[in-house]
Amino acid sequence: MEALNQRKRRIYIAARFKNVVWANEVAVHLRAAGHTVTSRWIEESSAAKHETLTDDERRVRADADITDLMRANTLVYLPTGGRHGGCHVEFGVALASGMDLFVFGARENVFHYLPGVKSCLTLRELIEELSY
Repeated sequence: MEALNQRKRRIYIAARFKNVVWANEVAVHLRAAGHTVTSRWIEESSAAKHETLTDDERRVRADADITDLMRANTLVYLPTGGRHGGCHVEFGVALASGMDLFVFGARENVFHYLPGVKSCLTLRELIEELSY
């Protein structure tokens, strides 16, 4: 009965490309909880390093990421461990779009402390919070 009352979300996972394996693991659990994951980038081959892409390929990927993000109503941010990465841009776009925002792990910057940004330190906590 409880599963019928759970909120099902369309979730974009924002993380650095180097964390694609972790992002995929999170996606498996989110899908198992009944959510849709809109992030196609997590299904890319880890062998497709961004450093080897042409400028046109980078533009195509950036456009696909924004399209996938805009199909979502929720963003789950995986910490980067640094200041670089498109996931910071994705977080900003989601924030400006009024999406529900979750940080899965340690908060990394001042924007992660804004009201409405939920921080979850465990996968179980994240899954539970996403159901509200």
